[in-house]
Amino acid sequence: MIGMIDKEFLMEAFRKDVIIKIHAYDRIKERNISFHQIEQAIESDDLIEFYQDDFPIPSVLILGFVNNDPLHIVCAPSDKALIIITAYHPDPKLWKDNWKERRGD
Repeated sequence: MIGMIDKEFLMEAFRKDVIIKIHAYDRIKERNISFHQIEQAIESDDLIEFYQDDFPIPSVLILGFVNNDPLHIVCAPSDKALIIITAYHPDPKLWKDNWKERRGD
């Protein structure tokens, strides 16, 4: 997809297939995040950052909530699947209370 990634395109990719990269799988496992939690967060997603220059395809940072706990997911939607790059619980030292804005230095 060229241009801005929107929620509709992301959800279409999600419904087709989900690919979790090996590095992402390792980090997600270390962080005790389940695929079910990733699913929940994506379904309640809020796209907060766009990385249009990512290679080989643009990606986005999603904010979702699982049991009222914030979860960030970096993923790249394509015509064939949603590729999960990483998922993590945002650090309150790095993110403002809304979990959408980074704290300044």
